[in-house]
Amino acid sequence: MARTYETSLENEKLLTLSTDEMIGMLVEAKWDDRQNRNLERRLRNARFRYQSSIENVDYNADRNLDRGQLLRFAECSFISKHENTIITGSTGIGKSYIATAIGHQACTLGLKVYYANLGKLFSRLFARYKGHVGIQRCLVHIQRMSRIWLTRDPRSPAGWELLSITQQMHKMIRRVRRLLINAISDMFHYLEDEQIPKSTNALESFFGHLKDNLSIHRGMSSSNRKNYIKGYLHLRN
Repeated sequence: MARTYETSLENEKLLTLSTDEMIGMLVEAKWDDRQNRNLERRLRNARFRYQSSIENVDYNADRNLDRGQLLRFAECSFISKHENTIITGSTGIGKSYIATAIGHQACTLGLKVYYANLGKLFSRLFARYKGHVGIQRCLVHIQRMSRIWLTRDPRSPAGWELLSITQQMHKMIRRVRRLLINAISDMFHYLEDEQIPKSTNALESFFGHLKDNLSIHRGMSSSNRKNYIKGYLHLRN
């Protein structure tokens, strides 16, 4: 406000303004300055990787972007509705740039934004909620390991007790006991959340098929193998 007043004195602009107009101009200048500083702070805290905005997005026909849809995203109404937005496309097409543009628009609207890749995001989440995040253990793998270690005829009461719990064959009682103790806290999250699978069979099948395809093309160079994996993951997703 003081800076605006001094500038107006130098330009002799105040001489043409009434008292009400002068006060209104100074208050408006103070408001604009505060809003600009808040925006700069939000952009700095967001830690964007790119400098982008909705106005600078290239709508070239090759990119197959829907201008109307992107402008609707720029309204950021999906944030207040707690909805997720997933941007898909091939490598290098500009997904991160578009995400940054939407994030920049959210900062302009007064919302707090944080830009992070998946690894960085998970690291921050686990650091923040350490001890409060449950990790579902795969029941199939636990049963399979117990089957390897159990025998059909345990030689001790403890072995029979573990056998009745796991319904598997046990060879090494202490290992099975240690396995169950370590896994028990993370074995039954799927009972509380239906979206959590109780095994990793789907993931094992997905990556198993990928491994089989890679083994067929063992002669590929390292770079070609990486490109093949990227293409495979893109098409399957």
